[in-house]
Amino acid sequence: MRVHNQGLTLVELVVALTVTVIIASFSVTLISAPPAAMEASTRRASLGENATQAVMLVERDWRNALPNSLRFRSTAGVLAVEYLAVLDTAVLFRDDIAVAANQRLTIGVPDAQFETLGAFAQLTKPVDSTAIYVAVHHTGAAGANAWALANVISAPGTRVQIDAGGSAGQDQVRLTPAMNFTSVGASRRVYILSGAVSYLCNPVNGTLARYSGYAIASNQALRDTDAELLGAGAARSVIATGIANCRIAATANATASQTTHHLTMTFRSGTDQLVFDISRVGDNAG
Repeated sequence: MRVHNQGLTLVELVVALTVTVIIASFSVTLISAPPAAMEASTRRASLGENATQAVMLVERDWRNALPNSLRFRSTAGVLAVEYLAVLDTAVLFRDDIAVAANQRLTIGVPDAQFETLGAFAQLTKPVDSTAIYVAVHHTGAAGANAWALANVISAPGTRVQIDAGGSAGQDQVRLTPAMNFTSVGASRRVYILSGAVSYLCNPVNGTLARYSGYAIASNQALRDTDAELLGAGAARSVIATGIANCRIAATANATASQTTHHLTMTFRSGTDQLVFDISRVGDNAG
């Protein structure tokens, strides 16, 4: 009796190879799926953290902006947003409150000393600085525009001294040289400013950068690029990457005498993106 050794036929070989390829492909899918999902999840988490931290910083800064001081320009695809940063605020004495002459801010003539009705709550006193500003009744209109560095804000380099006033809960402000404020406004608020702050939102290189500590310019066109801000002495910090788009719009409400600014920022990583909208309601009364 002869035994015949039979090998695989061509059809059987093709079927076997096909089944092997299918099994292998499923194996690769099962092995690669968890790392791919983990990578996507990590990317989304990083995008969310990056965007959230940036938005929280911008919102905090905007809350500390001098009312009506937000201004913005778009140059070569880069959005520049600038404002005057408030360190603290207090209220001036009303005209119907009887106080000594040196306690009331006198309007229309140079005044070197006045007191506040209620103390500055955030400042560490005594204050003695030539790097801060005192602002009163800034509306942004002609003659009441702090960016012009006249009428409603102390001049750059003015020595500002703040200490306890003549009565408990009051603070005394001294200015050298004296400042001629032209109006106190209905709110009668006085603001202590640290200076200007800018954000440059640059979708070209995907960054959002913050600039501070630079010389104020009346014309924002002189402070709307990285080179101009650094040339004016600014300190720069990149606070976010992955910026895909930035837009800002201002909506005026004539009835309420207010202007609302809306800043929309789009963050992108791969195919994932997040869009945030930040709003600031200004008070045109100053």
